[in-house]
Amino acid sequence: MLVFAFSDKPEEAPTSQTKEKQLPLAQSLSAPSFFGENNKAEILQELLKYMCNEPEEDAVGVVTDFLYYLLRDGCLKTLVTTCLALQGRLYSSEEVCSAGDGWFFALNFIFESIDERCRAMYGAPLIRPALEK
Repeated sequence: MLVFAFSDKPEEAPTSQTKEKQLPLAQSLSAPSFFGENNKAEILQELLKYMCNEPEEDAVGVVTDFLYYLLRDGCLKTLVTTCLALQGRLYSSEEVCSAGDGWFFALNFIFESIDERCRAMYGAPLIRPALEK
């Protein structure tokens, strides 16, 4: 015998935020790679090459995508250290290339958007607290 239970309350559709919190966190077992490069020092050098150019859409997109891949794969320590290194290099006076004011805005925007995602996934920001230490 089949019994159905009906409720007076309408069924709520799951929002993307509730779905997101229900998803298991991905943990990548392999080291992060950037265009096939797995050495973290080499990856950072490649990212910094993009910062030596004007912050055009493609260069900002490449840096943003890589940082989001780290977040997606659960490489949080690598994500934070990479963001710290990018921020440090940007504010370094000894940098040979002139990154320009556009990268200050771009990195600030990227870090804020990653922190928003971290708030949704983990309940707290990740990048700003590390930068403020």
